[in-house]
Amino acid sequence: MKQALIVFTKEPLLGKVKTRLAKSIGDEEALSIYQLMLEQILGLHVNASKVVFVEAYTDEYQKHFDKMPCFAQEGENIGQKMANAFQRVFAMGCEKALLVGGDIPLLDEQIINDAFHFEQAVLNPSCDGGYYLIGFHKESFSQKAFEIDFSKEVFSQTLQALKPLHVKSSKELFDVDVLEDLRTYNALNLQSKLGLHVKSFLATLPLISVIIPVYFEKENLPKTIEHLKANARGNEYEILICDTLERTTIDEIDIQGIRTCLSKAGRASQMNEAASRAKGEILLFLHADTLLPKDWDMHIKSLHVKSKNLAGAFRLGIKTQNFFIRCIEFLANLRVVFTNTPYGDQGQFFSSKLFYEIGGYEPIPLMEDVAIIKKLHQKKIKVTLLKEKILTSDRRWRREGIFYTSLRNRVLSTLYFFGVPAHKLKKFYKF
Repeated sequence: MKQALIVFTKEPLLGKVKTRLAKSIGDEEALSIYQLMLEQILGLHVNASKVVFVEAYTDEYQKHFDKMPCFAQEGENIGQKMANAFQRVFAMGCEKALLVGGDIPLLDEQIINDAFHFEQAVLNPSCDGGYYLIGFHKESFSQKAFEIDFSKEVFSQTLQALKPLHVKSSKELFDVDVLEDLRTYNALNLQSKLGLHVKSFLATLPLISVIIPVYFEKENLPKTIEHLKANARGNEYEILICDTLERTTIDEIDIQGIRTCLSKAGRASQMNEAASRAKGEILLFLHADTLLPKDWDMHIKSLHVKSKNLAGAFRLGIKTQNFFIRCIEFLANLRVVFTNTPYGDQGQFFSSKLFYEIGGYEPIPLMEDVAIIKKLHQKKIKVTLLKEKILTSDRRWRREGIFYTSLRNRVLSTLYFFGVPAHKLKKFYKF
């Protein structure tokens, strides 16, 4: 065995692989996709012997590999496990070896065979700042490459650790960790077994995920859900409710047919947690006391057809007969026209791709709705404002006072705009 391709993998067991992906698509589908990716890599015709290193190896697992050498990963961390795998194949008589993961859907024979043509080392970057392929000659193997901090900037750290070796690099690829990665892969319209399976599966998913964070909302939430369903023109949506760990709401209402999850308290944390489980290409974040307009789904869908890089919101409406609150509504909509900064009570929505690219909502105690729009503006992305009006409750103004609530909101948003941290403003805001 002169050249070896080391494949690092996990035993394909339900609930044990692709756990981040499984949060949105379920354990069974995550397992199916993982098995197809692994099957695809192991089926490649490369100029090397394949050696598989399995986490939590069992004798039963050997049957998956059609007489390929199969070993347990050994070591206390990922760095030690990879280093030990190289040392093992070199001890078996190998002169040159590459190591790859089992979840790189675009890794092909040409990339692997080309990668073997290196002088001292090879390191191919992945889109998330890590790498998907690393290789050495027996004489140039570097233990330092596996002694880095594997929690951040893995590619750049490894490149630095490999100095002064001459390091070859090739094209950047992505691995599959979340649902958006499957959509990226599907956009390539590949006709492989994996490609056809992914295409078929994605066609079954809803277009829009309506995400509702709740905190003691058993009175408002049923009305909001009923109204949401009654005013949707189609059925290409799902509803996700994220409660706190205290379970303040979901045990108090009928949630049949609705997905739920739990998160630590805080609107930003709850919305991010639900987003990580969402199946839709569009994420609509809705307050529990807010009613969507008629045909809300079609209005959002029409924008999605025009642009896949979508960020938008509805016009603000406040459910009230009070003249002064009506004036507040008018001024709020006027403010949005000039600032292009709709607040969370206007039903912010984003394409899931864009939401992940900007890092979701900031984990701050308030102003998360302003912070996410600020990130869009920094990227020169304009928020589309639908003319249709969303209807939110006037309960905060009634409970806390019209003048006080309006003045406080303006002062806090202004202070935040000028750089006062959200955690310092929290004590002036009642939840």
